[in-house]
Amino acid sequence: MTSPPSQLRLGTLHVRSLSTKLGAVLSLMRAHGLHTLCLQETCIPLDSLPAVHHAASQVKCSFFPGAQACNSRGTPYAGVAFLTRWPAKPVAIPNWPMAEGRVAALRVFRPRARPLLTVGVYLHASDATSAATLLDTVLPWAASLGEDFCVMGDFNLSKSHWPTSSLLASGQVYDADTVIGDPSSLPGTRRNAKGHLTGSVLDYMLHSPSVHVRARGQERAVADHDLVYYSLPMLGLPARLTWPPRPRLTSHPPPADAWTSAWPRFRLTFEAALDSGDLNAAWAALSACLAEVVCDRKPAIAPDQARGPRARPCEPHLKAPTYQSILERRLRRLGRRALEFATDVGNQPLFQALLRSVMDLGQVFPELHSLPWGTPEAAHSVFQLAETQAALDKDTRLQHWRATTGEDFAKLCQWVRSTLHVDAARTVWKELWAPTALPEPEGFDRLRQLVGVTTEFPLPTVTGASLFARFKATLKRSTGLDGWGAAAFVSAGLGSCEALALFWAACLQHGGLPAIWMQIRVALLPKADGGLRPISVASAAYRACMTCLLRECRPWFMSWADEELVGGVPGRDMSLSHDSLFSSLLDARSRHRAFVGAKQDVKKCFDTVQWDLALQAWTWLGAPARLVTLLRAFYAGQSRWLAVQGHFAAEPITPTRGILQGCPASVGLLNSLMLLWVRHLRAAAPTISRSVFLDDRALWGTGHRAATDLCTALQAAAEVDKALALSTHPDKLASWATRAPARRVLESEPVLCGPVVSSFKLLGITYRLATCSGAIDAASISEVVTRRCRRIAIAARTLLMRRHLLRSLVISLIAWIGPWAKVSAKTCSGWARSVEAAVGRTVSSRSRLLLWSAWAQPRLNPQFALAFAAIRHELRRVGSGPQPRPNCHACPSLEASLSVFAWSILPSPSGVWSTPFGQFRPGFLSAAVAQRLAEDSWTRQQWANDPKTDGPLDAQQHVCLAYHHKAVLQFMPGCERRVLHAAAFDARMLQRKAIPFDACACGVEVPTRTHVTFDCSADPWTGAQRSTAERRLLLPLVTGLAAPAWSLPEVTEDLLLGLSEARILDGALLVATDGSALQCPKQRDLLWFQHAGWGIAVTASCGFHGVVPGLDRSSAAAERYALLVLAFAAHALQAPVCVYTDNEALVTSFKSQVPPRDFAAYWCLVKQLLPANSSIHWVPAHERHPEWTVSTPGTTEAEIRALNHRADLSAGAATDPAKPAFAAARLSCQEASSWAAAVVKRQVCRTTSWHEAVMERMKALEIAP
Repeated sequence: MTSPPSQLRLGTLHVRSLSTKLGAVLSLMRAHGLHTLCLQETCIPLDSLPAVHHAASQVKCSFFPGAQACNSRGTPYAGVAFLTRWPAKPVAIPNWPMAEGRVAALRVFRPRARPLLTVGVYLHASDATSAATLLDTVLPWAASLGEDFCVMGDFNLSKSHWPTSSLLASGQVYDADTVIGDPSSLPGTRRNAKGHLTGSVLDYMLHSPSVHVRARGQERAVADHDLVYYSLPMLGLPARLTWPPRPRLTSHPPPADAWTSAWPRFRLTFEAALDSGDLNAAWAALSACLAEVVCDRKPAIAPDQARGPRARPCEPHLKAPTYQSILERRLRRLGRRALEFATDVGNQPLFQALLRSVMDLGQVFPELHSLPWGTPEAAHSVFQLAETQAALDKDTRLQHWRATTGEDFAKLCQWVRSTLHVDAARTVWKELWAPTALPEPEGFDRLRQLVGVTTEFPLPTVTGASLFARFKATLKRSTGLDGWGAAAFVSAGLGSCEALALFWAACLQHGGLPAIWMQIRVALLPKADGGLRPISVASAAYRACMTCLLRECRPWFMSWADEELVGGVPGRDMSLSHDSLFSSLLDARSRHRAFVGAKQDVKKCFDTVQWDLALQAWTWLGAPARLVTLLRAFYAGQSRWLAVQGHFAAEPITPTRGILQGCPASVGLLNSLMLLWVRHLRAAAPTISRSVFLDDRALWGTGHRAATDLCTALQAAAEVDKALALSTHPDKLASWATRAPARRVLESEPVLCGPVVSSFKLLGITYRLATCSGAIDAASISEVVTRRCRRIAIAARTLLMRRHLLRSLVISLIAWIGPWAKVSAKTCSGWARSVEAAVGRTVSSRSRLLLWSAWAQPRLNPQFALAFAAIRHELRRVGSGPQPRPNCHACPSLEASLSVFAWSILPSPSGVWSTPFGQFRPGFLSAAVAQRLAEDSWTRQQWANDPKTDGPLDAQQHVCLAYHHKAVLQFMPGCERRVLHAAAFDARMLQRKAIPFDACACGVEVPTRTHVTFDCSADPWTGAQRSTAERRLLLPLVTGLAAPAWSLPEVTEDLLLGLSEARILDGALLVATDGSALQCPKQRDLLWFQHAGWGIAVTASCGFHGVVPGLDRSSAAAERYALLVLAFAAHALQAPVCVYTDNEALVTSFKSQVPPRDFAAYWCLVKQLLPANSSIHWVPAHERHPEWTVSTPGTTEAEIRALNHRADLSAGAATDPAKPAFAAARLSCQEASSWAAAVVKRQVCRTTSWHEAVMERMKALEIAP
């Protein structure tokens, strides 16, 4: 008996007519040992098929022609076929449109395994949309059959094109070319006329996750496409170590009382385990209750019992002609027994087996109990049930495919970034995390004196409500190896989080964690400099509990986090480093002083930190002792499992150092060590400024002694690094000086100071000392922008997804540098062209106004993004409180950025900003409203600069884009696309291209698109004419009302007298505030027609109201302004107030120690004005939440609700006079939108014939030799 080969070789080859090349193709098969070869563009005439079959059989091959296509003249074209010398069977393909001669399928048999479904495709070469649509039909069909499958052939699409991009990103199919490492390194599979590879990879194979590919080969072949083949293991499939699957949650949320009903059965075990300190048993009980509540069926392996990866489970039934689920297989076995029993009714053992199967399957199929067993009809009914189950299973697999392979934003982001995969990294990371001997910290104990005397911070309590809120906020975060993600706890409800809070308290009490929580999955992600960053994924429950606990410890963190620490500290970011550094640089230049500095980067910082040292520093700083003990147990008992695409290393790494970048406490631990570094340098060199962003450090100073002081500081830094057992990266060490004497001092210490440079890069910004400006590496960024834009253009199918990807992957890449770096107009234009190409097909003669306001949106324009980033940074800097940080100037790009939007800043001390729509004050305006202001200002600038307009708009005029925003989201033909770009072809274009055309029916010889739409007397336009610019752009304008001028509240005597009537509760005036706004969120153009009013209720029958000034006239702004008015009044009376409001965000912000960044100045003013003992509480609006209870003793729910109702009525009274104007504005917007829809439709009808004539001429020019 001949043993089967060890590998199965599958190949794909584009042949361009098989009849004349069959001999060469068969020779290629023999030469490369191919078992099955998929052929494309076979073009076999019907009368040649017998000859091809005969020639193949002569060399012991089978030929499966698939569906061949012929045109109207009977000439064959396209065609997909298989040549195989291995047992195989053709598979019928559904009758799909556009699939004739494009798709064929073969079932290739494998020993001791299910057959491999091999699908061959030859997609459309000249129509990418048709090719992608057909592939989007073929792949779900292949997946619905349940078999291992591969799809191979000539795709005529790159792998970055949808739907392949989404499928590869979701992990539902794999790219066989990854077997070589990086598929982007392939030279291509298609050759040009000179025989050189073009770089285009069009011939490849996609396969299901369960298919293994061992090798790839490529050889020059008989046509302009190379032969590409893959080797698959035939026997002894390699073990794929995976973690046991996490529990599958129910498709529908469980009942609200599900946890309450199930938990009593587990509570006694849970509480007993907590009392005895058996945390593993307690977690097992909680986990078992979770499984019962949120899972359809009990997990095969309990999540708490998983201790390591395992090989994938057994294969399905091998002899069945098609893939069968367990239910289908059992039904078919029952049918066979029923058929046998019908011919042998007296067979008692058979009857007993039949009875057991009926009793078992009858729970799922009750109709089995009523069948006439012992007759052929019963067997026939069972087989019908099996067929129905097979169809149901197929539909289920198809629905699962569709549910998991859509355009997922996060996964597409990873795909566009081309994340690097690491095949073997365990040895490298083991040497880093678990070295043979740890570096000895030299003098760490001496650093204790830098901290001083501290007291232990009391350990906070974590509540179930805070855990539930945290889980809701992290629903899309990764799940740890324990299997339970945030979705499980949210689905189970608040009760599960309360049990988890009890469990967490026991963990803190006993100083330990369950074993499964210390099993850590580690993914390695590429860094920009080519290195790898390990991202750890701990248990979702641990992350939530630790995050909630550390948030309660925020006052402790802020008590010791010196201002030099700008990374990982609430309210701080790296912009503080840049602001300080640029301010010092500009001051030194203005005073003609030397500017000296250096930068350092800690080498493998997170991976080399010794957690014992960091925890010791926490103890010195007064951390809760139980928290420190818990973290020490967490790190000491860890096992880190490296995983790549779900496949795990066989053994974990037991670390002796290295803090996890996915642990909520890791940044705090690192900052505690950096605090010691900062304080040591402050004592050694007090004249040197410092800034530390986690592992990035900057030191600088000014003056004639700055260079000497810097060397002293660097020497002190080297000493403290030895004490912390850290080392700096030698390649990232650099120093600088603006004066020659200072440079000579630095050059004399090359080991300490590193190379002396004239420009340096810090936290992404390149500082140019000669010009005192920031710069970027435009060439490298432009390359990344261009590549990402190209991939987004073909990876995302819809305009909404392309916009989303562009904002996250392209605009975010360049916008953050806006405050400090200067980008040339040429570079910005290049980036804008790339973004425009990614948004959609480029249209010649397009209107820039319509392109960047309707299609691409202003925020996607690089110039807009850079300018608004600078403005937003400055708004936050000056609006951060009563006074901005000392010694910090405005960012270098602010003046140029303001001119982009025609904004200005009024002279100090007012600090008010002026826009074309009115004025506002930083710190009192949300970032969302500021961005909308910038977008509308940008649109006004684009209108003024557009050659089709008559110049700038009036102050009260606004562009109505409601119709265009909806229209661009729909699929449209080329003519309508040009109309919406205000670039439709007309007779002038035909005249220039010498294309014959007829004069207009009214007699105009060369009619324009505007003429046939509005001015033709033979077919007159009966609607509103509007202005010339509106007709040329098909874009209407609307007139709005001027915003009330911004001002701080002026408290009236009536309000002060009214407050004297308020009830006094514990020494405070009991009042309620509310806000009201007339707004229509669905009509975006109505933003500038909003009217807002504030209301204050002092009793259930007495209230006061007023109009909200400024540019933000939303209901949220009205709520804030009402509180501000009350704060001024309370300050005037020097009487504390007890305020009830139905705005929960207002209550949260008031109680928070770190106010929202956009409203920092507002909250600073409110808290400064409100007298001591003032408080704010929440009350549900409009009688909602009947279960709500008051939070202040001495009051009733009815009293507070009555106060809230009066405040609501008062706020509404402020907006009542504006309702007629608001209704008129709504009607005006609706009329403008209807006008735009009508004129666009009319122009499309009038210009379609011209558009088709131009397209035909362009196609003729392309075809001509």
